[in-house]
Amino acid sequence: MGDDAEARREHWIPDDRVSRCEACNAGFSLFKRKHHCRMCGHIFCDKCLSTKMELPEEMGYLKPEKVCQKCIPVIQGARRAAGTHEKPADRKNKAAGGDKGVEDMVMLSSISEDGIAKNLEVRYKRDLIYTYIGAVLVSVNPFKMIQGLYDESTLFEYRGKYAYELPPHVYMVAEQMYRNMTQENESQCVIISGESGAGKTEASKKIMQYFAAVSGKGSDVAVVKDVILQSNPLLEAFGNAKTIRNNNSSRFGKYME
Repeated sequence: MGDDAEARREHWIPDDRVSRCEACNAGFSLFKRKHHCRMCGHIFCDKCLSTKMELPEEMGYLKPEKVCQKCIPVIQGARRAAGTHEKPADRKNKAAGGDKGVEDMVMLSSISEDGIAKNLEVRYKRDLIYTYIGAVLVSVNPFKMIQGLYDESTLFEYRGKYAYELPPHVYMVAEQMYRNMTQENESQCVIISGESGAGKTEASKKIMQYFAAVSGKGSDVAVVKDVILQSNPLLEAFGNAKTIRNNNSSRFGKYME
């Protein structure tokens, strides 16, 4: 244990203040001992504190430590944002060409135009076309089909998940919007911008595809799905044109409600 980890102990909840496990409410005894979550410092029984995880390096722990269930998604989110969510063995292989860049560019050590461009280039070369920068999703047109990127299994993998649980994807943006609409009853708006040929039309199609797949199954819903999804080819037939960058460029604005 490093000096930083030892210093964090001062902020742990004292043993004598807690008589029951915070998770299962079981009383502590000679045979049911108290254990501190190394992340938050709260006290749990051994059964409720059975998961070990690697903690952020700045916390000073030298090996995986026990953490509570509430802290697990927090740690996963921090590791994924920093691009360190791989297993230790996988991270060791980065020197052999396994670097995937940073998934959320707010975690770059140096946020500059060169740093952002380099990170996008590293991910692009590994067919990782989606990258977050805070709440914004940046996508780079691969100009090719990437196997499994938009499969139905991939789509439903993002259903009900949060951004820290899975890699960046347009489906995650759609999932966050869908959750806010259905659970929080809040209207949503997504703005898709970029140069000609950047993939704006395809991004809008993927969002509508996601909504169509995860929404209800009633007959009225099915009609709305069909109208929205089938209207795209019709609009493109009359409103697209060839440009020097794109053979099928949208020459019109699109607003769907």
